[in-house]
Amino acid sequence: MQHEQFDLVDSYSHLYVQLARPAVPPPGECLPHTEIFRRLAARLGITDPAVLASDEELLRAAIGDETRGIPGVTLESLQEKGFQRVDVPEPFLPFAETFPTPSGRFEFASATAEAAGAGRLPDYRPPHEALDGLALVSAANHSLVNSTFAGSPKHARAGDPVVLVHPKDAAEAGVTDGATVRVGNDRGAFVAVVTVTDAVRPGVAATTKGLSRARFPDGSSVNATTSDALSDHGGGATFHDNRVRLTPVQDPAR
Repeated sequence: MQHEQFDLVDSYSHLYVQLARPAVPPPGECLPHTEIFRRLAARLGITDPAVLASDEELLRAAIGDETRGIPGVTLESLQEKGFQRVDVPEPFLPFAETFPTPSGRFEFASATAEAAGAGRLPDYRPPHEALDGLALVSAANHSLVNSTFAGSPKHARAGDPVVLVHPKDAAEAGVTDGATVRVGNDRGAFVAVVTVTDAVRPGVAATTKGLSRARFPDGSSVNATTSDALSDHGGGATFHDNRVRLTPVQDPAR
């Protein structure tokens, strides 16, 4: 886990970077991903330096140098200070003078976006699956960090699997508040208890991610329903483009 390895921590929302030093050794035979990659590469005969690089070499590459790096930050300065604010003006207004586009302006019509396959103008692209039927979204659980702590008895407050559906969708599926249902599609399914509420709009079913499979009566989880398809632009995950159906069940363990 993060507290057992040498790493660099940045943020989505602020201008600080932090050096993460190992606080405790990994238990048993646990290894950081980087060491697993190095060992696999050695067994496969791969000699590419990028794959065999040490954690320190990887950090230096991530931080970069004076011409293509994090302004004002080096591995040595992070080792001395622990964390640093990126050396940019205060307030930081990166697009006050120009944008990183061929024209230097914000491009509503973009030849670059068109060449990348996104279209010349901003446009709506409907989802592949979730346009019709019931779309499943799985937000973060307030008591967990993704699946971290999911198996701890101290985090029982994370709750059991619940799926929120609008009264209209509940009626169409023939389920009532408190009913046990199988939420699924052709890829897989999981068992949860229905909460009928107008907190979600019609056509949307909502649950949370991160719960341990031990909390599910059938030993499955929300992951069983998700697709491995990638987004059209950017190659990202399509977790929420996920159409499901609700099926009442009498015996949750089956």
